[in-house]
Amino acid sequence: MLRYKVSCQNPASQFVEIELAIETIETEIIKLQLPAWRAGRYQLANFAQNIRNLSVIDSEENSVPAGKTSKDCWEFSAKKSRNSLGFL
Repeated sequence: MLRYKVSCQNPASQFVEIELAIETIETEIIKLQLPAWRAGRYQLANFAQNIRNLSVIDSEENSVPAGKTSKDCWEFSAKKSRNSLGFL
């Protein structure tokens, strides 16, 4: 199950903080990828360039290493638990 939380600490900054909680059934590699197209425009865009401070934390509040595998894809190893992914 995926749960999203979107918040905006300072609306004037035009940044939002997004937290994604992922519940995993078993230990696995999780890949997260942003789309490369703009909906309704048939135009490629680089939305990933605007991501700042990506971090992954497991259910025990331990930091989990996450790596960028391409310009718009991140990967991390998840244990059987709830993992939270946060980014600006």
